[in-house]
Amino acid sequence: TEHRPVVRTVLQKVMEVARRHPNARAPTEPLRLPRPVAMRAERRRVPGAVPLALELRHLRALREVAGAQTIGRAAERLGMTQPSLSRQLKELEQAGGVPLLERSARGVRVTAAGASLAGDCLALLLAVERLSHDATRVRRSMEGRCVIGAVATRVTSDLLTRTRAACTARYPDVHLLIEELPTPHQPDALRRGAIDLGLAHAYLQVGAADELVWEPLVQDRVDCALVSRTHRLAGCRRVRAADLADVAFLFVERSFYPPLHDGVMTALLALGLTPWVEATYDGLQAIWAMAAQGKGWAIGFRSQRRRPPVGTVAVPVVGLDMPWGLDMIHRRNEGSAAVLAVAGLIRSTHAGTTRPNR
Repeated sequence: TEHRPVVRTVLQKVMEVARRHPNARAPTEPLRLPRPVAMRAERRRVPGAVPLALELRHLRALREVAGAQTIGRAAERLGMTQPSLSRQLKELEQAGGVPLLERSARGVRVTAAGASLAGDCLALLLAVERLSHDATRVRRSMEGRCVIGAVATRVTSDLLTRTRAACTARYPDVHLLIEELPTPHQPDALRRGAIDLGLAHAYLQVGAADELVWEPLVQDRVDCALVSRTHRLAGCRRVRAADLADVAFLFVERSFYPPLHDGVMTALLALGLTPWVEATYDGLQAIWAMAAQGKGWAIGFRSQRRRPPVGTVAVPVVGLDMPWGLDMIHRRNEGSAAVLAVAGLIRSTHAGTTRPNR
C-alpha cells in the first residue's frame, strides 16, 4: 500500500470528490494502492482505481484551467503545450472516475465535481509545500548546515569572512553557505526555510512582532553621494543638493521595496533636490557598478567614505543624514543547533569590531 502521508491525502481527496458525483464509479472501500511493480505488470486499469502516476501537477493543471476557463490560456500560464495539459486533465478525470470538465467550442467549464476539487487544490498544494520546507529545514539541521542570505556590501563581506574563519575553528562539522540576497527578499526566504540567517540593511524594520527577530549589528548613516572617480564632483570635499540636480540619480525601482524608495526620495526632496532618474536597477551592486562607469550618482553610506565601492568616490552631501546599518534576522523559535551556533559567532565577531563613526 501507499505509505506516504502527502500522497495519501491528495489521493483521498480526489476519491472523496469523485464519490459525491451521482454517476461516480469510484469505490467506496478505503483507498489502497498496488505496489509499483504490480502496477507495471498489470496494465489494465480497474474502473475507479487511482493510478500511481497521479501527481501534484494534475492538481495544478485543474486549478489553472478552472481559473482561466480555456485550455490554451491555462497552458500558457503553466508554460506547457495544450496537448500536454489536456492529457494531464484526462489522467485526473480517469483517476477520480468522474468528469471534471465540460468541453465545448467556446472553451471549458468545470463540473460540480471539478469545482469542488479545484477549490481544495490550493490548500493541498500549500500543505505539500510547507511539508517540503519543513523537511528541508530538518535535513539541514541534521547535516549541520547553515545558509546565510546576505546583502553584498564590504561591511557584510568583512563580517562573514571573520565568521567563516571562526566557524571553521570552533565548529568544523558545521557547513556554512553564503547566498547573496537583497534585504526585501530575506524575510520570506527565512519563513520558507530557504535560508537560516539573514544579514540585511537596517532600513527594513518589519516583522519584529511575528516569527522573525531583527538584531541590530552595525549602525551606519546615508550621508554621501557615490560618483565615478573621474566625475567632476569626485574631488569635492562635500557637495550640496543643487550640485546633483543635473546628474542622473541611480536608484532601485519603487516595487523593489516601497518604504526604502519613498524614504530616500522624501529625504532628497527635503533638501530641495528633485532627483533626475533616467532608469532604475535591481540591487545596490548594479547601481554601484553604474556609478563607477560614470552613469550618474548613487546614495552612499558613512562607512563607505574610506572604502567606497570599486571605481567610486564617496562625497558627503550637506544636510543628508538617514539612519542605516546592518541587522541580523533569524527565526524567533529557531531549533537548529548549527544555526544557533553560527548566530552566536556573528554576534561575538561583530562585538570585536569597530562600528562606523557616527
